[in-house]
Amino acid sequence: MRINFLCLSLFIFTSFLLISCDDSNNNFGNDAGALTEHDFLNDEGAFAVPEDGVVLTHLEHPDADHEADTGEQGMDIIPIKYIEDSNHTYCWEDDNEDASHFMTLNDLDGNELLRVDANGDCVTEFVEAGEYEIHIHHDGNSEEVFPVFLRPDNSEDEEAEQVSQTSEQNLQTLISTNSCPGCDLRGAVIGYTQVGGQIVTNVFQFSNLSGADLREADLRAGFYDSVDFTNASLVDALVVADSDVPPAFFFGGDFSAAAWVNGNACQEGSIGICHEAKFAFITSFTMDGNVKRAANNNFRDECGNLDSGLDAGDCLCSGLAEEAGLGSNYRAWLGTDEGSPSTRFTQSTIPYIRTDGKKVANNFNDLTDGSISNPIKYSEDREEVFVLSSSHQNDVRVWTAVRQMGQTKTGDNCDGWTTRNPDFEGQVGTMSTTGNSWTDFSSTDNCSFTDFARIYCFQQ
Repeated sequence: MRINFLCLSLFIFTSFLLISCDDSNNNFGNDAGALTEHDFLNDEGAFAVPEDGVVLTHLEHPDADHEADTGEQGMDIIPIKYIEDSNHTYCWEDDNEDASHFMTLNDLDGNELLRVDANGDCVTEFVEAGEYEIHIHHDGNSEEVFPVFLRPDNSEDEEAEQVSQTSEQNLQTLISTNSCPGCDLRGAVIGYTQVGGQIVTNVFQFSNLSGADLREADLRAGFYDSVDFTNASLVDALVVADSDVPPAFFFGGDFSAAAWVNGNACQEGSIGICHEAKFAFITSFTMDGNVKRAANNNFRDECGNLDSGLDAGDCLCSGLAEEAGLGSNYRAWLGTDEGSPSTRFTQSTIPYIRTDGKKVANNFNDLTDGSISNPIKYSEDREEVFVLSSSHQNDVRVWTAVRQMGQTKTGDNCDGWTTRNPDFEGQVGTMSTTGNSWTDFSSTDNCSFTDFARIYCFQQ
């Protein structure tokens, strides 16, 4: 358990410092002024609590000719209340190496819970919530009477705030310049921003974060394509998905000599460090059976001169993926007499995953064995494509003409995916399934349908 030492400070004008702090960051302090020993004398029910402000008392020499106040000659008592069960650490430093002052923490029955000597070792004790007394004892060798202040010491909070401000400034540098080598990004939320309560993914491509301090940084939901993480510290960085935030994705990054979450071992859910993976997605928009036309409409410069429906599908998939930060080498899961996934795809030996991180298949052989692990229903934008109604099969149709083993299903393919003529048909799969019907629904749709059908895209 981490213990914070700079929480509650007891300052004495003779330059010794007594520090008491706890895990819950309870602090004495507000702007209302100081409680004094007279407040405790005038109100026997009064006690100091971390939020109540500065406490001032006067500690007398044991032989002083002075009326005793909150305790007795040579010892002052400060009633205190701790709100929560927590560890508390007490230290006493004194410039006078010969000082022998000491303090004790006592319960209300007079039992001593701990003792701290001036210039002695710090003492940590678990203290239950409740009322206690701090007894401060004069050593008899210092001034006859001197004031003692208990006041908030927010140096740790200020340090944390400075770290937070530094991290935020460096994050802005990273976002604006795509580079922040050696930067302090401790605790920064790097992978996403929230807009209107929605998670918006941040994409980093070829960014330079070599030597960066990313301890406890939130990398979730972010896409890190070919990022330089050499010599970076990612200890305790957040990468694993929870119920609200998807996992971090890393592709082609350099993690040489980087300190990862557990030594050099990544946590489950961070893709691309423990293992590589390839994306599979369904297009974010529907199209009719003329895939060539859809590619030309969306990426005229890249796809406008292509004659083949298969080439056009590949161009469309690659363009959508590149715009979404998913790389640029993709092929469409389409079949014609010219080719099919079994003949055109790089038959991956590593997993295919959806854009939300869920696995589709362990490799190409697993992809084409008759079933997949999860339906391919997430788009290149990492958004789920919802089934509108179970009574309308058209709303989950996907243009394929591909059998479960990856070969072309001969017959209807909208004339090689180049026509929307209603006299032509195209064979389809169904997006919401994991059996062989994900690609081969044993059905066709009219090639003029525009409202429901999409295509699958696979990274090569």
